[in-house]
Amino acid sequence: ENLTVLFHSFSAQLCRCCPKGWTSFMNSCYFFSTAEDTMTWPESRINCSRMGSQLVIIETQLQQEFLTKRFANGYSWIGLTDQTVEGDWRWEDGSPLTQSFWFTHEPDDWKVQDIKGEDCAHLKPHTDPLNNWHDAPCTMKYPRICENKGVPLY
Repeated sequence: ENLTVLFHSFSAQLCRCCPKGWTSFMNSCYFFSTAEDTMTWPESRINCSRMGSQLVIIETQLQQEFLTKRFANGYSWIGLTDQTVEGDWRWEDGSPLTQSFWFTHEPDDWKVQDIKGEDCAHLKPHTDPLNNWHDAPCTMKYPRICENKGVPLY
């Protein structure tokens, strides 16, 4: 009986079950929409929420490298915005930005495409996976990356 409890405890810590069509990486599950499945940043946020997740929050260099490799051929929304206070970049859950992977001269809040500027962040493919974040108007339509923490397997 003790061995069974120990096994279940060990399994719960190591295994994460992701929904069909999602990718597992470091205790999280990721949904990568296709290049044809694009939405604005607010629509992407709602879509992720309806799937029990949120737009991805990138917390480590390892996670950044994984996401960049997995989404190497196109733009994709991440859960970072400065819509509330210009220049104060926050993750969708309200947590502050602590580690960033901005491209050179980004974020720049460029106002040529949209007079409101650029308040939402996305990955943009570059040769350097550690410098590929860009800000863009939240009304642009891009694919998205949703993240949830997975479900323990018992």
